[in-house]
Amino acid sequence: MLSGRQRILLAAGALAAVLASVFPPARALEAPSAPAWADAVEVIKEEGIEAQLVEGRAIRLMALPEKGDGYISLAHRLCGKEQPWQRLAAANDDRPVIVGRPVTVPWDLLREEYRYLALLALFPKDHSTARGWLHHPAAASVESYGEGLWQVAEWFTGNGANWRKIAEANELSGPDLPRSRPILVPTELLAPLFKPVERSSDGLLRYAEDEKGPFAEYRLKRREALYSAVVLRFTSLTEPADVVEAAERIARRSGIRDVKKIPVGFPVKIPLDMLGLDALPANHPQRIAAGILRSEMAEVVMPKRSRSLAGVRVLLDPGH
Repeated sequence: MLSGRQRILLAAGALAAVLASVFPPARALEAPSAPAWADAVEVIKEEGIEAQLVEGRAIRLMALPEKGDGYISLAHRLCGKEQPWQRLAAANDDRPVIVGRPVTVPWDLLREEYRYLALLALFPKDHSTARGWLHHPAAASVESYGEGLWQVAEWFTGNGANWRKIAEANELSGPDLPRSRPILVPTELLAPLFKPVERSSDGLLRYAEDEKGPFAEYRLKRREALYSAVVLRFTSLTEPADVVEAAERIARRSGIRDVKKIPVGFPVKIPLDMLGLDALPANHPQRIAAGILRSEMAEVVMPKRSRSLAGVRVLLDPGH
């Protein structure tokens, strides 16, 4: 025979089963799916430097210090000069520089090259056009909900007050930024690195783009061959097999059927991804990053070897 407690539990279980059949259990509310925004994006590969967008509109760099770094050396490297090292320290609450702990570099302290690379990393769909720079706010790598025309003007022209001219160029009546379409920053307003580069510094290459992608055009001169005048000069390839393969690819891209019968002045098209660093456009991100690293290496002071025995001590070991 069931006890009173057992009868109560049995009745409660039966009641719960009836209620469950009438009122199915409620589902947990699911949060609406949000874009997979990144917290930060890499600016230069494997260099420990990332870009962030604080509150959707304030750009800053996060840099990992190297052994021996202090605020003076970091300011020299990231800001382009040593003078703002105290402001850099203040931006990090005067905390000591420690290897492995990122240092914050505000936008207004960044050197021009890092500003350029940061914007390319944060807005990867942005690109140059014949009329200026086309900015795609909706295609940001990070959340940019706070961005307005003032930020666009400050980032791409160096002066936030240019927002009115950008608004006029895009037929906008106010500083609010429409996210449904790209924004054109006219060429005449752009900071130097964002302006289109049409030719190499020596004038030999013309940069352009067609339906197959970006390329550099070289006009072949008298007695020049595709292998030596183009591949060896403008790419970093030196191995014979690589040079032959590259020449064949360039010939196909240029519509050349016979590499031994190229007329003088023929426009040879070299795919941009084949160019060596020094042949890339002056504002190409790979060339900018390489230039930064080269400048840092040039500042490393190597110890000089003495040509005499001055300062050299000779120790004689009596055991040998």
